Amino acid sequence: MTTGPATGPAGSPGLRATRASLTPATLIAPGPGHLVLRTAGRGDFREGNALHVDDVLEADAVDRWVAAFAERLGHLAGVEHVLVRWETDVAFADAGTYAARLRAAAAERGLALDRLTVMELAGEPRALVPLTEGIDVVRAARDEQWWGVRALRISAAGGETDLSTWRTDQQRELAEHGGGAAWLAYRFGVPVAAAGVWRDGAGVAVVDDVVTHAVHRRLGIASHLVAVASRAHRQAFPDDRLLLLVEHATDAERLYARLGFAAVATVWGLTTPGSGADGRR
Repeated sequence: MTTGPATGPAGSPGLRATRASLTPATLIAPGPGHLVLRTAGRGDFREGNALHVDDVLEADAVDRWVAAFAERLGHLAGVEHVLVRWETDVAFADAGTYAARLRAAAAERGLALDRLTVMELAGEPRALVPLTEGIDVVRAARDEQWWGVRALRISAAGGETDLSTWRTDQQRELAEHGGGAAWLAYRFGVPVAAAGVWRDGAGVAVVDDVVTHAVHRRLGIASHLVAVASRAHRQAFPDDRLLLLVEHATDAERLYARLGFAAVATVWGLTTPGSGADGRR
């Protein structure tokens, strides 16, 4: 598992969390003040073809880092996006004004500003009971369970099959080598929600790839699933920092706060618009 160093370039916890679900298919190399993530043959995998930067980007540094992305990754087959990420901690002053300034600079260049809240579970997750009966949560192990994970991700991606299948296969390999687990929620025997918990092997883990089929949303199923998966991970790896990343100031952020996750940082991104159904493909 190659996830980048725990300290040094782009070693902050939120950026480490974004790399925790990567497999050796993604090569990570240090550069001056940044890390380069490259996934050969999968230029359409945005999070696997990105720059992770140490510095807090200001508007006058946007062109520099967009040019660095083009130099390091723009020549790779299938890379038709830009993704430059960096992190600020929870004490970062006047984040709203900063976001407005960066968003304007991004828009001038045809880019978008990604703002993800990094949340951490300090203790045990609070139990949230689903608002429906017949829910069973299992750790994916058998073929048919991984097929369920794949089907849910294809649905969340608007029917995109190839990248969803590849990512599911990659994460199954990761799970089978001790890098974490995918979890499924069944409703009356049908897979209706999935989530992953992945480790960077150096003390950071991330809850990621949370998806609920559209027909079964707003029933508390994803909350229950994340609570079960988080509790299992906490029992198995009590020393890991357990994080998740969620779009800033959304219902999802408020939902995870109810589970016991608290905001600790922000991961920002300069990116080309249209990154897919989950915003992080």
